[in-house]
Amino acid sequence: MKRLLSILIVLLLCFSVFTGCSNVKYKGPLTCVSHVRVDGVTALIDLTEDAQAEIISALNSGEWVDGVTNCGHDYEFTTKNETIRYHSECGTFIDVTNGQAMELSDEDRMSINSLLGATETD
Repeated sequence: MKRLLSILIVLLLCFSVFTGCSNVKYKGPLTCVSHVRVDGVTALIDLTEDAQAEIISALNSGEWVDGVTNCGHDYEFTTKNETIRYHSECGTFIDVTNGQAMELSDEDRMSINSLLGATETD
């Protein structure tokens, strides 16, 4: 009985370790935040700490899928360990470092666009 209990505990610990490693956890601060306009001009953007925290929260709470999209980007920034691209028109984050993408809901897209100061004419 003790042996069975020991094996069960070891299996549970192994399972929790493996499942914990599969999720990327994004950490701030966001650095090198840039906006690439349609005319190709790139400008650096200063984001407040609150705006950075909201973007990091969105990155950590969304559903990421493996593979990158064929979607362009008009914003790019780095987290502690990743390079992230964002397309404000379709609301897609592309994690270049980990090769994954996440599409936001319309409501979340509008919220992130507001934080970035994205307009429909960018």
